[in-house]
Amino acid sequence: MKQAISIICLFFALIACVNVTSEQSNEQTATSHIDEVDAPKNEASRLLDPLVEKYPNYKDNEIAQGEMAKSLEEYFSSCVGKPFDFISNLPVQFEEIDQVNGEKATAWFKVPDYSSYGGDKWDLGFRLLVEMTKDEASTLSSGRYLVKGILKKWDRNGRFTGTGFRVSSTIWLGTFVITDATVTKQ
Repeated sequence: MKQAISIICLFFALIACVNVTSEQSNEQTATSHIDEVDAPKNEASRLLDPLVEKYPNYKDNEIAQGEMAKSLEEYFSSCVGKPFDFISNLPVQFEEIDQVNGEKATAWFKVPDYSSYGGDKWDLGFRLLVEMTKDEASTLSSGRYLVKGILKKWDRNGRFTGTGFRVSSTIWLGTFVITDATVTKQ
């Protein structure tokens, strides 16, 4: 009889452990799902996703392209002189050192793959001209980088690269000149 009671107690203890583990697993699954849903978007997605929803035909409709371009121009013009979060989570490809002047240098970066940022929602193209110290520039090599800094200037006319700001099937943003930059290899 003692043995039967011990087995029954052991059985209930096992069931209790399984239920606790199952509940913890369900809580973790629910929490990770919430984290995925509430995960912070990058600034590019925050800006472009609503515009693409508002103008889903922007890739082949000139009126939608013009309206989207107005919104983007207003946004980027307002970013000059401020930390430029739009690019902070968008990997860019190092191209070359442009100039070295004393202890200062400038380096070019470009978008490595237009469709990698917006998935199938939007394609994006831009270049960065990043001002940094000569020592920082000496550490650059081929590969992808994350760049953070202050938007010093927005060259929407494409004077530097020939690719100016326009909305078409790809959203071409021109060149962003970044200063006070932090450049991190990915």
